[in-house]
Amino acid sequence: MFVEVKFNVDPYKFPRGNPDRFSPAEDEVYGRGQIAEYAGECMERQHRLFFFSLYILKDQFSIQIWDRDGMIMSKYKDYKKDPMALVRFLYYFVKMSDDQVGYDPTVSAVAANSEDVIRMKAKIEGNTFADYPNHVQKYVKEAMKAVLRPNDLSKGEAQTPIYKVGVPENHNPSLRHFLIGRRFSSSGAEPFGRGTKGYVAYDLQEDEFVFLKDAWRDSSSNPEASTYRLLEKKEVQNIATLCCGGDMPGQSTITHPFLDNFKQPMYHHRLVLKEIGMPLKEYQTSQQLCSFVYSALLAHQYAYEDAQILHRDISENNIVILAERDAEGDEVTTGVLIDWDLSKSLEQLKSNKFSDGNRSGTWYYLSAPRLAFPGKPWELPDDLESFVHLINHFALR
Repeated sequence: MFVEVKFNVDPYKFPRGNPDRFSPAEDEVYGRGQIAEYAGECMERQHRLFFFSLYILKDQFSIQIWDRDGMIMSKYKDYKKDPMALVRFLYYFVKMSDDQVGYDPTVSAVAANSEDVIRMKAKIEGNTFADYPNHVQKYVKEAMKAVLRPNDLSKGEAQTPIYKVGVPENHNPSLRHFLIGRRFSSSGAEPFGRGTKGYVAYDLQEDEFVFLKDAWRDSSSNPEASTYRLLEKKEVQNIATLCCGGDMPGQSTITHPFLDNFKQPMYHHRLVLKEIGMPLKEYQTSQQLCSFVYSALLAHQYAYEDAQILHRDISENNIVILAERDAEGDEVTTGVLIDWDLSKSLEQLKSNKFSDGNRSGTWYYLSAPRLAFPGKPWELPDDLESFVHLINHFALR
């Protein structure tokens, strides 16, 4: 929980005659943005389902609850007139369990001398670790730096703990466990939305290093793990290999019943991919860039024609470079199309029975018709135009 104290400006003030919208005054907007920034940092750096904050304005206080769907707050209470109201809240708050204050019960910190961490370190220090592509070795050592080189942190660098994370097993109610360290990628420190985070992870079951994706999905979207299973069933090429994944049992947002009528719950979704790719921007030559994008374009074509799936979010972050070693030990690279969380089946696109109101895509790469007419149905030419914008973006920067 964080506490924010202000004396002069109430960022949650409603203008007179308009009880449905906060004040547009500059100071109030700045205050709301400041508090939301704090909330975003908390959601970004901690493994949370929701969390509390305490807002104090002069002699009043309000209790706030944040999750990926929104924020709700109590009415102001005067703690000078009723000091026990604040005391009671703080008393009961410190008595609450970790689950009750919003920590994710499927994530737990692991000691550096635990059996699981010792196994992971042995894997890194063993002979087979050299079989991984060079970039994977680099990413693993950077992610697990806190236990591999705890005395080698640069000045001001935070020591990220090692966590054990549960992921739904395919068609199995039990969770499969992985070790993660420092984040590999993130959608940014924003309090609301998907909150996507990527990690280089150690698979305790298979004794391998893999990629773990953690995100929140809108209720109208398809579970990404299910989309990967369909693509694999249809033998779509140039996509990542799913190890396991699905919606986390019993983990959804709790603020949506108190928000606008169109708000629906968001669901916590995790999946694990066998391959750990490099960002597309790591290409070495223009020929490589075109080759990687072409490989992704082929994956897009196979998904559309064979699995009846349209990706709908073509961007530089959703194409990665996959490097594998051939029989001679040399690295061979190809492009892979990832992040199918916004994809839809052609049947869904035709029926138009899903909500697309919160879908914005990656602005740089959206097609001109989507920008000019945001409400138009998503079609194949929109994705194909995004591939063109992607090539142009790299060519011009």
